[in-house]
Amino acid sequence: TGVQTCALPIFAPTVQALENQPHLTWDGEACSKVLWSLAKSQVIDGHKPLVTKCVKEMIKDKGLKVTRLSHEGLCDLLWAVARGRQHKHQGDLRTVHMTAEDEELFAMASKRIQEECESIPVDKLCEIVIAHGDIGVRDEPLFLKIAERIVAKQKELAAASRAKREGAAAEREGSDEGQVRWGRLLADFEDRKS
Repeated sequence: TGVQTCALPIFAPTVQALENQPHLTWDGEACSKVLWSLAKSQVIDGHKPLVTKCVKEMIKDKGLKVTRLSHEGLCDLLWAVARGRQHKHQGDLRTVHMTAEDEELFAMASKRIQEECESIPVDKLCEIVIAHGDIGVRDEPLFLKIAERIVAKQKELAAASRAKREGAAAEREGSDEGQVRWGRLLADFEDRKS
């Protein structure tokens, strides 16, 4: 598409600089921002090796960099990795090719998110569940913990959803998809409580 064609030359120097850095100097927030930007611009497909390198860097040393990420950085990283693992070919169904390192990253993130759930903004919790759905990870303990927080903070979530809907038309499409997913998750949560 036009966005993809325009974005490729813009990101090339940044991607090359990140790939050429010694791994010890990689900053988790920078990795998260670069991958999120590539995914948001729909050009992450061409950078799957970079996604793999970033994931490996994040999980080494028992996930030390995962614990140092901001909540937004963690949310963006999970979403970007989920998008980076999707394979879309015209005429075929979308498939996801998840690696063992991806599973480890999502497990480390799940542990941290469950521990810090009360301090994570509700809109970020929604995005975390969407990232899990995009990559195909079903983490019921995490989803239940997040659903409890969302039910308790429905007004905050409604305000965040309204703000997203008022954004650009392209953003509205993703927000509506997320609302449908959340509607299903909340309905399932309410059924389990009954």
